[in-house]
Amino acid sequence: MHDGAFSVATAAVDLDDKVVIDAGAGSGKVALEAVRHARHVFAVEPVARLREFMRDRAAASAITNLFVLDGTLDAIPLPTDTADVLLTCRAIGWRLEEELVEIERVVRAGGVALHLGHPHPPPDESHLHQRLIEVGYSIVTYPEGQEQRTSYRKRI
Repeated sequence: MHDGAFSVATAAVDLDDKVVIDAGAGSGKVALEAVRHARHVFAVEPVARLREFMRDRAAASAITNLFVLDGTLDAIPLPTDTADVLLTCRAIGWRLEEELVEIERVVRAGGVALHLGHPHPPPDESHLHQRLIEVGYSIVTYPEGQEQRTSYRKRI
């Protein structure tokens, strides 16, 4: 994730001393930024090589508050009401209905779900865009490099 997207995340939600889930963590760009602010970060990623890469980077930087887990956004291997914040960066929409249920399950009441990195303007015909708006997400746009991006934010 580029600096613009992470700045949007920190402007949209306070990560200080929070429990954060980075779902669909990939190589860990979001998670490795979030650990500087959060109490604990759970990086959920289905690809073993990417999980290994994140663990290696965390170990090389002596990061002790990052926990890398095998899972997907529709099957997060954490208990109900675990997180204050759930972040994704271009990682929602593979199994949208199941993902929405899982987000509501793992984010505590009063917590925030934030989905970063989507095209701007969002295509009105996009099922993802329409469904997120239907279930109460608001839109924030931000610069990412030479482009504009859309994020979706919801207080649970």
